[in-house]
Formats: sequence, C-alpha cells, structure tokens
Amino acid sequence: MKAIEFNEMNAKIAENQQEYETLPARIYNDGFGEVISCWKLSDEEFEIIKKTKCIWLSVLTFNKGIAPVVLMVEKPEMEERQFGFENGNIVLKSKYL
Repeated sequence: MKAIEFNEMNAKIAENQQEYETLPARIYNDGFGEVISCWKLSDEEFEIIKKTKCIWLSVLTFNKGIAPVVLMVEKPEMEERQFGFENGNIVLKSKYL
C-alpha cells in the first residue's frame, strides 16, 4: 500500500525524514486537527482484500493514547470549514460533520 498525492492535499508529512515515507495529506488546522490521506493498493493487496474482506490498522501511539480513526472506501468531502457560535460555544459549521 502506498500513500499517493491528491488534488486537495496541502502538506507532505515527514517529507525530509529518512526513517519515514512521505505522507501526502490534507491537514485542517482547526480544533479537530483532521488529517486525510489517500492510499493505493498494489494488485496483490487488492486480491487479498477481495479474498479476506479485511483491512488491518496499526497506529503508533508512543503510549500517549489513541485518537479516533476512520477507514473509508470513498473520497470524503474536503471543503473549507467555517466556525460559528451557538449558545456561547464555538462550533464547526460543516454539512459533513
């Protein structure tokens, strides 16, 4: 599996870090800090998924807890986000969250 570039990306994480592969990503610098990346399967990986219908996820937490994650098969909407106030609280104004 390889992380690939996509139109909405705005960052290349770990671009100059030899020990890591570069991760093209869309990063939202808002209160949620969402990071979206796109991964392309090799033909062999695709065949394995067709057979097993399983995907495994491994996350390095460095013993600091784990943030919520989601795996998707369809491209998520990547719109600019708007914030507003409701009842004195800051809220994200997005039709997708």
